[in-house]
Amino acid sequence: MAIKLKEALKRCDGKEQIQSLTFVTFDSKRKTGGVIKTIKEVVQTGTRYMPSDPKKKTGTAGKTDHWASRTRNFSHAQSTATTKVHIDLILYFNGEKVIW
Repeated sequence: MAIKLKEALKRCDGKEQIQSLTFVTFDSKRKTGGVIKTIKEVVQTGTRYMPSDPKKKTGTAGKTDHWASRTRNFSHAQSTATTKVHIDLILYFNGEKVIW
């Protein structure tokens, strides 16, 4: 069974607890990645900041613009660890293959 990326993100934004999330790692600054990871029992944290005017970002110092960078933060249920995931690199959401 498959799920569209848009539907998976809608479920994440709804603060639904996620049973498992499989994704490919990527770090543009260090030019590393390509490792497939699975994290279990996570929930999306923070808010998805979406500017009304992308050129004008007043009062956003220290905030990550997850909408522009296409990332989301997920907190692990059993610990305080947080993982940043690029949404385009999500492979499976709750065991369902993510498609575009």
